[in-house]
Amino acid sequence: MPGKYYMGNDYRHDHSFRVPRPDLSVKYGTPNACSNCHKDKSEKVLADAIVKWYGPKRKYHYAEDLIPGSRLDAESEKHLTSLIDNKFVPKIIKATATFYLGSIQTQTSLNTILARLASKEAQIRYRALRSLASFPAENWQEAVGPLLSDKVRAVRIAAADLYITIPSHQISENYTKPFALAQTELEKSLRYQTDFSTGNVMLADYYLKLKEYDNAEKFYLRGLKKDSNMNYAWLNLSAAYNSQGKNKQALQALESALKNDSKNERIYYNLALLHNEMNNIPAAEKAFAKAVELKSTNSRVYYNYGLLLNQSKKFAAAETVLLKGIQINLSDSELYYALTYVYIQSNNKTKALQTAMKLKQLDPNNPNYQQVFQSLGL
Repeated sequence: MPGKYYMGNDYRHDHSFRVPRPDLSVKYGTPNACSNCHKDKSEKVLADAIVKWYGPKRKYHYAEDLIPGSRLDAESEKHLTSLIDNKFVPKIIKATATFYLGSIQTQTSLNTILARLASKEAQIRYRALRSLASFPAENWQEAVGPLLSDKVRAVRIAAADLYITIPSHQISENYTKPFALAQTELEKSLRYQTDFSTGNVMLADYYLKLKEYDNAEKFYLRGLKKDSNMNYAWLNLSAAYNSQGKNKQALQALESALKNDSKNERIYYNLALLHNEMNNIPAAEKAFAKAVELKSTNSRVYYNYGLLLNQSKKFAAAETVLLKGIQINLSDSELYYALTYVYIQSNNKTKALQTAMKLKQLDPNNPNYQQVFQSLGL
C-alpha cells in the first residue's frame, strides 16, 4: 500500500482503493493513484492518458463541489447546498459541507443548516449545531432545544454549547432541565481535557461565553503556561481582559501574540479595534492598514477601517479601502452600505445612488438600510 507521512513523523499506509482522477488533480491539485507511481509525468499527461483509454466523460465526484465550496466566496453556497442535497454523496462529505456553510451567513445557508438538525446522521446533526454558532440565537433557539436530549452525547454537548450563550430567563421551561443536564456533560468533557494546553483554552472559552471572566482568564493563562505559542489563547485572553475594562492587559496580550506571529492579519485587526476603543486613532489606522497589507479576507477589517477613515474625513482613502473589501467579498451588503454612507458624507450623490442600487439588489428588506434608500429616493 502507498504510504504518506503525517505530522512529520507518522508514516501511514493507505488501505483505500480510489478511482484514479488525474483530471481533478489538474483542476484542483488533489492527489490521485496514477501519480503515486508515474512520478516522472505531469498530471496533465496522466489525465490525457485516461481520456485516450476511456473517453472524455468522467463520473461526478464530490470534489467538484466540495473544493469550490470550501473557498467561501460568492459561488460557494450553491456548491455546498448541492452537496448536501445529493443523496449519493457520503455522509461525512455532507457534514463537511454543513461545516463550511457556517461561514456563509445568509438566510439560505441558515435554512439549510437548520434542516440538517433532523438528519439521521449524528455527525451531520453535530456539525449543524457547530455551524449555527455563526448566527444569532433567535434564529436557532427553538430548533436546537430538542437536541439537548439527543441520544448522542457529542450532539447534546454541542447543543448545550449553543444554549450557554442564551440568557437564562429566555430559555423555555421545556428545555431548562435538558439544558442543565447537557451543560453538566459539556463542562465535565472540557475539564477532562485540561491536562492539555488546548483543553485549558477550551474550558476558558466556555467561561468566556458564560461571562465568567475571572475563570476565563485563569484557564487561558494556564493553557499559555503550557504553550505560550497559542495565539488563539492570547487573542481570547485579550477579549476577556477587554470585557472587564482591563484594556492595558488586553493590549499586552495582543502584543504577546504579535511576537509569535508578526504576519497574522487577525492580530492587527484586533489591535486596531482595541486602539480605536482606547481612542488612539493613529495607532488604530496603522493596525488596520497592516491587516489590509497582509491581504485579510475578513469583511469587517475593510468595513471598520473604511468607517474610521470616513470619521476622519479621509473620504478618498475610505473609498479605496471599501472598494478593496468589495473586490474580495462581492456579496457583502455591509461593505456597500458603508461605501454608500461615505459617498453621502462626501456629497457624491451620483456614486452614492449607484452603490445604494447595488445594495438594494443584495439586501432590499434590511431595516438598517431603509433610511439610506429613502434619502436617495430608492
